[in-house]
Amino acid sequence: MMKWVASLPVNVGIPLGSCMSAILAPLGLIPVWLNAKRRYDIKMIIFMDDALIMCRDESTSKLVWKLLAADLHENLKLSLNPAKTKAGRFGSTVVDFCGWNFAGSYVRIDNYKIGGFKARFVELVKKSEKKTTMAFLKLVNRRVDGFGNYYKAGDTLRQFEELDRFIRACVRKWLCRGQKSKRYTNDALEKMGFHSLVKCYNKAHVAKLKPLKQPTPKADLYIAKPKAPDWGAINQIAQNSESINEKLTQLLRLHREEIAMLRTLLSL
Repeated sequence: MMKWVASLPVNVGIPLGSCMSAILAPLGLIPVWLNAKRRYDIKMIIFMDDALIMCRDESTSKLVWKLLAADLHENLKLSLNPAKTKAGRFGSTVVDFCGWNFAGSYVRIDNYKIGGFKARFVELVKKSEKKTTMAFLKLVNRRVDGFGNYYKAGDTLRQFEELDRFIRACVRKWLCRGQKSKRYTNDALEKMGFHSLVKCYNKAHVAKLKPLKQPTPKADLYIAKPKAPDWGAINQIAQNSESINEKLTQLLRLHREEIAMLRTLLSL
């Protein structure tokens, strides 16, 4: 890698569109991100040279901006682009980041990305007029899987359903070219091997789709049924209690007689 970089023209850098930029850009910026994270205890989401920085308050965000601008300028001879920088609050401001719209607790696909996907898909269909059906479906599935797996983790079900209808319409138009009387239902397209964005979403959110099961109670939560009372033992206890009461009554009578005799003797 070092030999390849050294062979590049001086002060020109990596050619535009080179896959090496996806590797070298994050590596070169790691010290900058870590310096800001350690100093201000912030959370960050990094994708190549794009960063989403989450601060606790506005004053911290200003300090982070100044630190990043100074680090980039002094160490890497780079500068931040104010036109591509946006600040706000998640609760009241829609934040755009890497094709996502963050708004409160919802994460959706940016409308600009949806429009770009539709335009690229239409162009794909136009360029595939001479391909076989299997080759065409393979290209379609590759495009659907790539887009679906990137955006499947967000709140994108409704957007995926709308895009699936658009994709199926384009696929039917390609399959029915010169065959206006022939129709392809959703089930027919699925049997042919057609993939869908909604399936990508359902696989990522399978835990939400399964019905919740009631937890099995622990063994110690079951209360044993009480045994039937032993009436014979209860009767015996009652009889013994009556006998004890009679004995106590006799002792009390004898005690009173002794007290009366002592009083008579003392009076003499």
